[in-house]
Amino acid sequence: HDAGLKDEALSFERLTGALGGERPRDLCNQSVLYGNVAFPQKSREGIRDDRIADEKIILDPGVGFGKTYENNLEIINCLEELNMFGYPLLLGCSRKSVIGLTLDLPVTERVEGTLVTTMFGVQKGCMFVRVHDVKENVRTIKMCEAILNSGK
Repeated sequence: HDAGLKDEALSFERLTGALGGERPRDLCNQSVLYGNVAFPQKSREGIRDDRIADEKIILDPGVGFGKTYENNLEIINCLEELNMFGYPLLLGCSRKSVIGLTLDLPVTERVEGTLVTTMFGVQKGCMFVRVHDVKENVRTIKMCEAILNSGK
């Protein structure tokens, strides 16, 4: 948790508007991710906002906001593609409906599903996760990082 982190996370929705429930055309390379980014510019320039310093920009793909169940799963699965922009990634899946729909669980019982999304986020390059159950997620991140860094 970074106490200095403010409302400077730059959501893709803020850049180009919500997807509006469209179905992704293909997985990953022609995905819902690109539907939310200021394309055709596949670069930092397509995301930059002159009112916000580069070092304060964090990309949040907006899991759960105006997207279908399938869109949300695809975004989580293809997070690593967002690394091409060179900005830190934030994943906020904690207790979201995509977890509830997948596991058929109420919001109060979605810890394990959140831990899996956190693990995927770490594996795919997310520097930040927004979670409710901090202790469990910190342990998950430590274990995931130990595995990812083994043999290096």
